[in-house]
Amino acid sequence: MDEIKKHGNLYGKIIDIGNLNKASKQAKKSIDKDNLIKMKQVEYFENNKGKLLLKLRNDLKNRKFTTNEYNIYTINDRGKTREIYDLPFYPDRIVHWAMLLQTEEIFKNLFIHDSYAAIKGKGGHKSLKRARKWIIENPEETRYCLKIDIKKFFPNIKQNILYNLIKRKFKDKDLLWLFEDIIYSTKSGLPIGNLTSQYLGNYYTNWFDYYCKHDLKIEYMQKYMDDYIFFSNSKDELRRKKYKMDKYLKDNLGLKIKGNWQIFPTRVRGIDFIGYRNFGEYVLLRKSIVKKYKTKMNGYLKFAKYNRYITKNMYISINSYGGWLQWCNSYDLYTKYTKPLEPYLEKYHREMILNESTINSKT
Repeated sequence: MDEIKKHGNLYGKIIDIGNLNKASKQAKKSIDKDNLIKMKQVEYFENNKGKLLLKLRNDLKNRKFTTNEYNIYTINDRGKTREIYDLPFYPDRIVHWAMLLQTEEIFKNLFIHDSYAAIKGKGGHKSLKRARKWIIENPEETRYCLKIDIKKFFPNIKQNILYNLIKRKFKDKDLLWLFEDIIYSTKSGLPIGNLTSQYLGNYYTNWFDYYCKHDLKIEYMQKYMDDYIFFSNSKDELRRKKYKMDKYLKDNLGLKIKGNWQIFPTRVRGIDFIGYRNFGEYVLLRKSIVKKYKTKMNGYLKFAKYNRYITKNMYISINSYGGWLQWCNSYDLYTKYTKPLEPYLEKYHREMILNESTINSKT
């Protein structure tokens, strides 16, 4: 990737009181309302908003801000154990949003078109739709697929490399100071959980993306953070290019491709990517997701038949799986597992509207 235009004069916009106020509203929207600790932090902030925003602006202006201590906990994400780094609502989450409000478009304009994770207006379903189009309309060029993902991507990001890459894009010294504070806020890697980590993670591998597109001349490729698919009409060509990718990642970013990389015939096996198995003409839900879906729906139906209602979490979960199902060939799954729950979904929805109406009439 060629040298890129540097941006300056952003810090004043970031610490502007109007931008900080807008950032606080965005940060508030992203808070889980069932998280009592976070909701108490939000409540305290709202009760002291003017004073706290002014203090934050002054701290940022005078470089007195520093990232607070993380609350670290683990989750199981698709069979993988991940450490999540959680920061307080004030000031950290507001600062991250304030930065993103002024830098998001700059980052987005750098990314390749077919980068889909954590980017507004993109996402897994657009990735799926575009890949299907390629497979159907260009069967020869998409005959084979190389699928890779990067080994322990976020923990293995090299902070010094990332910071040097940031300096290639931004020249505002105050903004570079703030980026430096956030990038080096952990002993190593990039913390999963920070809003800025999503964009910094995409940015970190951006040069690799351009290397694949322009140096390796791969026309059909997609990226979903650290997961990639590449298409070609030749298995040997994909294998040769994969080894060049290995070298580039190691030499330039200190990263490695996981040992489970695969090259396979696209339409025979289907591409297991972003939760689906994509065969082009038809799409199936990933087997592990289907298994969880069946187990949950059966459990919910048993609960609903006995209690004559479903809970809020069940309602959210059923609708979430409905979102998955609508993008694939899933009529039989829907008919057998979701349709029997629809009367309880409708009942919950009616009661929810009634409760909201009652609350509004009282206020």
